[in-house]
Amino acid sequence: MFALFSLLIVFNNLHCLAKRVSYTYLVVQWSSVVNYYCRPTYGTVAKNFSIHGVWPNDMSSASIWSCDPKNQFNERKVSTLVRDMQVFWSSITYPSTNSRQFWSHEWSKHRTCSGLIQFDYFDKTLQLKDRANILKALRNAGIKPGSFYPLDDMEKAVEVEIGFSPIIMYKNCLFKEIYICVDSSALTFIACPAQQLLVIVCLLLNFPLTLIKGGC
Repeated sequence: MFALFSLLIVFNNLHCLAKRVSYTYLVVQWSSVVNYYCRPTYGTVAKNFSIHGVWPNDMSSASIWSCDPKNQFNERKVSTLVRDMQVFWSSITYPSTNSRQFWSHEWSKHRTCSGLIQFDYFDKTLQLKDRANILKALRNAGIKPGSFYPLDDMEKAVEVEIGFSPIIMYKNCLFKEIYICVDSSALTFIACPAQQLLVIVCLLLNFPLTLIKGGC
C-alpha cells in the first residue's frame, strides 16, 4: 500500500512538471447566495463577493492540481492574514463551513503547483480580490443584488473595472461565481482563453440578495 501511494505521488508530480502553468483563475463567489443558510464556523462572510480560490491552468485550459501532497497548509505561516481571510475567504459551500479546512483544501489542491510559498499565495489572492472590486464594478453599472440582469451587461461591467471580460458562472440562471483570468505569477489580470459555452444559456441572470430555498 505504501509503495502504491509513493508511486501515485511520483506520477502526479511528473504530471505537474509536464504541464506548465499558463494562467490562473481568480474565482470569487457571490456569498449572499448561500450565507443565509451556510454560516462559517470560523469567520464571518462579508456581504460581498467571497474568494473561492486561485486555480492554475495549462495552455489547454486543463487544471493543474495537487503537485506536492507533502506541502501541507500551516495557519501559522499566514497568521497576519487570517483576520482578512476570515472575512473575504470564509468557507460557505465546500467542503464544509470550517474555513481552516477550506484554506487547507485550496492550498493543497490548487496552489502547490505554483511555486509560491503559503504566505504569498494567500496574500496575493486577497490583493487580487481587492483590486478586482467586483461589487463596486457592478454597482457602478447600476447592477445591484435583488433583481435580474442581462448576462452581457454583467460581463461588461466587470470588464470596465479590470480591463478584460470575465467568465460568469450560473446554475438555473442563478448567478453564482465569476472567473477572472490572471497571469501565471498571479499578479496581472489578462484576457481569458476561448472558453466552452455553458449548455444552458440564460439571457437574464438572477442576482439574489439571499437564496430563497436550498441549504448546505
